[in-house]
Amino acid sequence: MLLSDFISTLGIIDVRYDLTYYGGFLSDIPRRLGTNDALDASVGALAASFPYVHTKQLSPDMLDKYGNALRTLRLHMSDPAKAYTPDTLCAIYLMDICQVGLRLLFQDSVDHSVMDREEG
Repeated sequence: MLLSDFISTLGIIDVRYDLTYYGGFLSDIPRRLGTNDALDASVGALAASFPYVHTKQLSPDMLDKYGNALRTLRLHMSDPAKAYTPDTLCAIYLMDICQVGLRLLFQDSVDHSVMDREEG
């Protein structure tokens, strides 16, 4: 399911949500799945969060997968044998892409809260 979810995400051709903008190498990730827990978790987080970016809705599953990916990545970064591998570096990059999407989800609420503090 992880593989099909990620491939579906890569197949989006709407220029506003096209992941190939972040790099052509993303199409190589599916064959790397199963080789690195952090990469798998990051792919899961990205695939779970991406459908919600354009609907601007949160999903408990999306947040759960995002948190799991952060925990898994933290463990990999604590292990010198895993921290400097290409798969772990790719996992970091995928989490960065997830954070861009999450920023878009929360942008309106953050902007309003800042404006409220400035007015008060």
